[in-house]
Amino acid sequence: MSLLHATWHTSPAVVGGCGLLLWADTWRVAAPVTPGFEAPEHPLALNEDEVATWLDDHGFWSEAVRQARASLTLPSRPVLARGQKASDAEAWSGLPLQAGEPLPREILWWPWQVEGWILRPAAAAEWLSLLPLSGFAAAGLGDDLRWWAHLQRWCLSLIARGRWLPDAAGGEARWRPLLNREDDRRRLEELASRLPQVVAAASDGAALSCRRPRSNRLFVVDLVERLLDGQLRAAFQPDGQGLDPLLAAWEQGLASRDGQIQLEEEERERLAIASHHWREGVAGSVAPARACLELFTPPEGEELWELKFSLQAEADPSLRSPAGVVWAAGDNHLALGEVRVEQPGACCWRGWAAPSPCSSRSSGVSMPPRRRRCSSPRPRLSCWCAPPPPACAMWVSAWCCPPASREGWPAAWAWRSPPSCRNGRGASPSAKASTGTGSS
Repeated sequence: MSLLHATWHTSPAVVGGCGLLLWADTWRVAAPVTPGFEAPEHPLALNEDEVATWLDDHGFWSEAVRQARASLTLPSRPVLARGQKASDAEAWSGLPLQAGEPLPREILWWPWQVEGWILRPAAAAEWLSLLPLSGFAAAGLGDDLRWWAHLQRWCLSLIARGRWLPDAAGGEARWRPLLNREDDRRRLEELASRLPQVVAAASDGAALSCRRPRSNRLFVVDLVERLLDGQLRAAFQPDGQGLDPLLAAWEQGLASRDGQIQLEEEERERLAIASHHWREGVAGSVAPARACLELFTPPEGEELWELKFSLQAEADPSLRSPAGVVWAAGDNHLALGEVRVEQPGACCWRGWAAPSPCSSRSSGVSMPPRRRRCSSPRPRLSCWCAPPPPACAMWVSAWCCPPASREGWPAAWAWRSPPSCRNGRGASPSAKASTGTGSS
């Protein structure tokens, strides 16, 4: 029985630079393979003609597909050649695991070359919309395609709810999703946690090298951007009558296949700055990172709470850098995992200097004015305070998210102070754990 799979493939050799690679494997007898200097051919995979026949027979063929090859890093099991003992084996030999196969005691990751057919983002979104939400095994579809079907339906939901905005950053016109709502953030986390390994297994070239793992959240965000951009670009009909030349060129770029804006470099830069400010006004800050404050409970017998500052990646909250590292970076860029942050100090201190809805007088927070600290030659990297924990939790959560994007706060930041704490009366230190803002 053959099983169809889908892997996202990014390569300069692919038309458009990326696309959805369709390939299939089947149950059959195969001899163990010993890799050489290049990634070996997948011994259980169908060739491109067999994949095309399978797609046509099952009603999944599309005229938009193009031939493609890729190297996939897949879980593999060691298998010795017939008559060979483990002590005599000089090099590794084995086979890639298949879906539904019992997991062996030892699993290794090896690159395997496969043949298949690739779809550009717009055509891939249309193809994924045809997939069912049930009966995958009977239809010969892998479980990874079930994940793809749910991802595409989320993209359609974003489009239907208007959760997207055009962008002109880097001189390229693109449609980008707007993921600043609480329910969309939860959906992103759910899809990232359930991402099948085969979806992100492709790498370019035939070299004997494995794909480097990356952040699932960032990978899913990139997939959503690609699929949403492809669908909106295919459906958009520009009408530049009466528009400013810059806006008319932007419209044409949003409808073109490559997204290039036909303007001079200076005009493209003006348009990028104007679109950035407009996007911030509509959706709040779209910086790749934000200021983050951590509240630490005091040791037993102490009263002062420690508040530490850091820079946190917007797309992946687990990526964080202490304020000391941010301040030392100066005007240079800072890497938070795979997230590149330009002018990290300015990004961090903008959040630090943002106005708080809880003033010191109304919330009982006993701290010096923030403006004085932000204007100092060397801002503090942490501070000590003695506020009631509920008021401090509200204060910290208000600083971690810009006012325009508070609708997208994670659930951990939601704080509902009990009536006894609203007038400044204190609470027990155990209340800290309920805020989700501190760590011990």
